Amino acid sequence: MKKQWLYLTNNDGFYFPMVLVVTAFVMIFLGTFIYLYQNELLLSEQTIQQIEAETFIQMSRTEFIQEVKDGLAPFGEVEYTYPNGEVNIQYTQQEHSNWLIDCIIDMKGYKESIQIQYTIFID
Repeated sequence: MKKQWLYLTNNDGFYFPMVLVVTAFVMIFLGTFIYLYQNELLLSEQTIQQIEAETFIQMSRTEFIQEVKDGLAPFGEVEYTYPNGEVNIQYTQQEHSNWLIDCIIDMKGYKESIQIQYTIFID
């Protein structure tokens, strides 16, 4: 007669440790997926903020260039207001066609403002 495995013939206390191990793995996987989801939400929010900031920079840059070409730009500082925020541009003319731009972006719904500096060339 074949010898049976003692663990399988005596089932007293066999299922509880198995249930604990399976439950621990499920909880670890669930916690990991929740953490990854929260991280993905944060990254998505930061990506949207960056896209909005780049949009503000492009819109204000275009308006500033048009005002300089038309001769309507006031000396030193310009402020543009958009539906989602404001852009404050402080500028200095370095040479005949080069302008140094300090741009401060205040977006609605965000606590911190974004500051960027760049140089543009206007014909």
